[in-house]
Amino acid sequence: MPRTGLTSSFTEAALNRETSFLVLQTAEITHTDLDPPLRFVNNVEDISVNGVVYTAVGFDLVLPEEKDEGFSRASITINNADQWFTSTLRSLSGEFKIEIALVSATDESADPPEFNEVEVSFLPMRILDIEYDAMKVVGNLSYESVADKRFPNDSFDPYNFPGLF
Repeated sequence: MPRTGLTSSFTEAALNRETSFLVLQTAEITHTDLDPPLRFVNNVEDISVNGVVYTAVGFDLVLPEEKDEGFSRASITINNADQWFTSTLRSLSGEFKIEIALVSATDESADPPEFNEVEVSFLPMRILDIEYDAMKVVGNLSYESVADKRFPNDSFDPYNFPGLF
């Protein structure tokens, strides 16, 4: 987890054994045919993040570990006991992406509670290998590989860049 840009309240709460400081995980799932995106918060009630409502849904998130040879895969397990998510998955094909963030409360007395301080946001990940059953939806998450992309994008040859020759 990067240590820059964290609020002092978050840093202090992270270093304490006990705290009343509340930090929640949010997930935003996007797809080309999905408008608006699905927005979840791992909480028992809906919240607002910068004016956007996130729906309370239980989920377990395993973030990727940083290794010498790159990042390991992450995974998310979403509660699907009422089958609401399965019908959405079946109706769409193609690539899903997810953005994960940790947010802290700015006004817990509002309706819905406001969590406008984004403490940490992770790079968007692709959702791979989606599996579901009657109780849960599980997806493996992976960062987009940039190692197989051509860099630089252009060829520096006399035709495209005559001033270099």
